[in-house]
Formats: sequence, C-alpha cells, structure tokens
Amino acid sequence: MHVGTVKVALSHSIVNEQVVRANMQVREGSEMDSSMIDRDIRSLYKTASFELIEIKQEPVNAGTLNLVVELSPSFACSHPL
Repeated sequence: MHVGTVKVALSHSIVNEQVVRANMQVREGSEMDSSMIDRDIRSLYKTASFELIEIKQEPVNAGTLNLVVELSPSFACSHPL
C-alpha cells in the first residue's frame, strides 16, 4: 500500500503547513507504514502546538491511500500574545 496525497487541515492555528510537514516523516508516494504515522502523531504532539491530531485514511484504489491530517491547535497557539 502506498500513500497518495497528504492533505494538512489546520483549524484556526497560527502554525503553518510547512511546520506540520517538517515534523512528519510520511511523504506522498512513500510506502504506507502505520508505525511511521504513530511516530508522526507523537512528533506533532511534542511541538505542544496541537490539542488534537487525527490522521484519516481515504482509500483511492487497491494500492493507494490518501491521508488527511486534521489538527486542532492548543489554546496557547491559537491565541498569540
């Protein structure tokens, strides 16, 4: 199984998509690896920028899954000082 696209869905966050992707190892076209996705979720939580992180898998065909990374900011990151 391969990763098709990786879409980042940020809700009301001052953190940009490049920061999210820099903290992820999963890449478009890579082999689907659930342990890598788990590590990516832990890496994103370690930034302390997000309260909730979900990575949803959307089947495209028999060999490809698209990923949607949904992130809700932590209170500290959604209201800059």
